[in-house]
Amino acid sequence: MGSRTSDARSTTSSDGWRRDIDAIIDVKTTIDASPEGFAKQCANLGYHIQEAFYRRVMALDGRDIDRFVFIAIEKEPPFACGVYELDWASRDEGVAAVKAALEMIQRAQTSGEFSTGYGALQTLQIPRWAFRYSNPNG
Repeated sequence: MGSRTSDARSTTSSDGWRRDIDAIIDVKTTIDASPEGFAKQCANLGYHIQEAFYRRVMALDGRDIDRFVFIAIEKEPPFACGVYELDWASRDEGVAAVKAALEMIQRAQTSGEFSTGYGALQTLQIPRWAFRYSNPNG
């Protein structure tokens, strides 16, 4: 059974919360559940940032979290699984990322400017490797 916590500014929803051991459980599907493969997915998709944010919101709600456990399940048979916790360096990076994001939001709220940093409307072209049926050069 999952846990949902929220306040006026933030909301989290985990896959599970073991109150008896103060642990959040987060189930993730992945292409590669090996330690190396899942570590790469954690970095690419910001799971370390998610963990830091969840811990912060839970603390605001008066709940201390001792553990944050990821269960990685491969999407294809034989559906290999791995169970992981992030190391302190990864957790510290997540905390720093959350702090930076919240500071950026605060600056935007103060100034009234919510820029993405990407500018106005732009025209994009898909990467060259994605062209299989036509020639992008005309």
